[in-house]
Amino acid sequence: MDPEPPPYNPESPFLDAIYADPVDDAPRLIYADWLRENGEDEIADYVMLWVRLRNESRTNTHITQLYRTFKELTMSLMHQGAESRFPVALFQPAEISISRSTISLSLGPHR
Repeated sequence: MDPEPPPYNPESPFLDAIYADPVDDAPRLIYADWLRENGEDEIADYVMLWVRLRNESRTNTHITQLYRTFKELTMSLMHQGAESRFPVALFQPAEISISRSTISLSLGPHR
């Protein structure tokens, strides 16, 4: 008897597209739109903020607040157990450097 195939995950095509081209933000933004359309507003906000942080000028005076919001959303999603179905690690900073006046973070491949 053949094993049953895994259940279909409607998010798989979006995540596959993100993994296939990690530099392109379009798949992430499309995924965020789909998440919002499917009632996952907090995860959609998280993905969109990730894209904004990755593309934001490191001299932007609001980067500290954006990063704090990102961190709060990360903690909220992890507290809710979202990492069991949402690849939070895919959207985590690769490197964070904090000084007294700036926060610098590397959010994966850049264009």
